[in-house]
Amino acid sequence: MLTDYTWNHTTLWAMKSDPQLTYTQAGFGADFSEQIALLKQRFPGEILLHFEWVAGNPKMVDENARHVAGENITLGSIPLIRFTTEERLAEIMAYCREIGVFIANPHTYKLEEGGSHPNIAEKRALKSRTDPHGLLNPGKMASYPLNRFAGTAGQGAPTP
Repeated sequence: MLTDYTWNHTTLWAMKSDPQLTYTQAGFGADFSEQIALLKQRFPGEILLHFEWVAGNPKMVDENARHVAGENITLGSIPLIRFTTEERLAEIMAYCREIGVFIANPHTYKLEEGGSHPNIAEKRALKSRTDPHGLLNPGKMASYPLNRFAGTAGQGAPTP
């Protein structure tokens, strides 16, 4: 859709002007006003929020989403975050999840860590049926047992 070409332009311009900025992808619940207030209180000046109303995106909709005329309507955001350390970024994302804000982590290539794939077991089953030898995108699914780039059952260091 045409909107695919406009999504995230604010983030890209901001990051171009300030290399210390990074971002995440967020979806707010029906209590978005309270969630926003909690984020501003906990991380003043660290998170810069801009919002977009999103209709019908199943990755961002959960039990907290509003349902209007049969459409799932949710408040989406690509928050800009002043990056200091990976630990601080992880803390910010963890707090978002704690208060019910959906977070997709664009800083990882692994499906399990991204946050936008809620049913990894279902995806693992599909991969087993369609890629029984684990040849396609090895390492993309860390928990896939046939992963020559990870240790036992998708955990640990790469095996020689």
